[in-house]
Amino acid sequence: MKPALAALLLIAYATILVRHVSRAAGGADSSGYLNEARLIAAGKQSLPIELLTTLHLGADWAYIFTPLGFTSSGRVMIPAYPPGLPAHFAIAAAVGGWAWAPFLVPPIAALACLALMFVLARQFGLGDSAAFGGAAILAACPVFIFMAAQPMSDVVATAWTLAAIVAALAASRHDVIPTLSASEGEGPVWAGGTKSYVRTAQPHRFLPFAPLRVGMTALAGAAFAISVCVRPSNVLMVIPLAFALRFRIRLLLIAAAAALPFGIVMMIWNHALFGNAMTTGYGSVSEMVKWSYVRERLPHYSFWLAAQLTPLVFPLGLFTRRALLWAWFVPLFVFYCFYGAYETWWYTRFLLPVIPALIIGFLLIASRFPRAVVAALIVAIVGFAVWQDRRLGPLNVGADEPMYPETIHWAERQLPRDAIVLNQQFSGSFLYYSGRDTVRFDELDNDRFQLLRAYAGAANLRWYALLTPEELEQVRGRFAANWTPLSQHRGMWLMRLD
Repeated sequence: MKPALAALLLIAYATILVRHVSRAAGGADSSGYLNEARLIAAGKQSLPIELLTTLHLGADWAYIFTPLGFTSSGRVMIPAYPPGLPAHFAIAAAVGGWAWAPFLVPPIAALACLALMFVLARQFGLGDSAAFGGAAILAACPVFIFMAAQPMSDVVATAWTLAAIVAALAASRHDVIPTLSASEGEGPVWAGGTKSYVRTAQPHRFLPFAPLRVGMTALAGAAFAISVCVRPSNVLMVIPLAFALRFRIRLLLIAAAAALPFGIVMMIWNHALFGNAMTTGYGSVSEMVKWSYVRERLPHYSFWLAAQLTPLVFPLGLFTRRALLWAWFVPLFVFYCFYGAYETWWYTRFLLPVIPALIIGFLLIASRFPRAVVAALIVAIVGFAVWQDRRLGPLNVGADEPMYPETIHWAERQLPRDAIVLNQQFSGSFLYYSGRDTVRFDELDNDRFQLLRAYAGAANLRWYALLTPEELEQVRGRFAANWTPLSQHRGMWLMRLD
């Protein structure tokens, strides 16, 4: 693969992602991350719940007014998500503003993943063509595209995981210098090849703390720590990191020292928000993980990995003797088989940080066959993924998510200043786009709602609701109240309580 052609294809891929990227704070996740990013940019960790003061309510009502993506603590709301991705967004916004820059973080991370995927394949001794094929398989994977086109953490976590493993492999293997004449398929020894190299005048065993070696090891530790700040479950990636560093004590200590500052910041953040350095907004591990989940999660994730990557990549990619690849894939896969959240195909997003291990495993197995066969297999996998892309529509997110800012702006033009708004799905978007506190109907029963109506009446507030069709049916069935439709936008109803 010529560098010019590879660069051209990378630019084309980047163009597709940017054209379809979602620039919306919607639902729980994206609005939660972006609201938290604004808090970080403002040097804050919480927001006061204004409706508690307006309605003269105690802190025991706080959860009623806490939007998606947040949890309540006393009379304030605090972000429920880890600070890693919001910190990326805040830094991007400081550089390029809030209109575009935060939303470009996942596409940029996706491009970094593809470049790192190529380097990783070369480190395992694969040729340029196979390495490019591995990057193409990842690029075409539906869940990778889906998460790269919206402000979510998965692709960013994958990029930092890849960076950690690539840096660790480089650090643990730079006892040789590759020649410029290494032919495709051989690769430098530090990258896992076996030919076309010359040894250094003084092998690394005499220079254990050579600057390059220390730098790459520190980079591996820092990248691992950042990935954990983005996605706490990535702490399991310490296992493949140790394998990549070949369990060399000095290298492990350097990596740990580089990771420590990020870990300290993360623990300080958790302690300030949740009162415990080891607690996150996701709750305790016992709440998230249950033995009974595996019966549904294991077949679900197994099916959708194969459906997106073909059985050639999963499970065939596991049929390798490389312990690093097993140590990379198995711990996170097993963890999410016991994890609570899962619904549809794109919940394989949780597994994105370990999908590169499957792809490398497949390429190593395929490398035993003639190049023409390998090329045909890669083309078949990419072609199948593209077919799934057309069927699953991962790039549609850029067209669907704008309904959140559009709907909020549409509703705000009609809401009076004395409105108190009932909703659920749009609660995080209301906070991001208008700064309005809202009432979560899903946290209320009828008795508590009627009591809240009395408090709102005493404060001279008028009730409105912004609801999806499904939410409207739930509200009508849950509360004894007469709601009058005012208008509709993109299927969403603005209602007034008579």
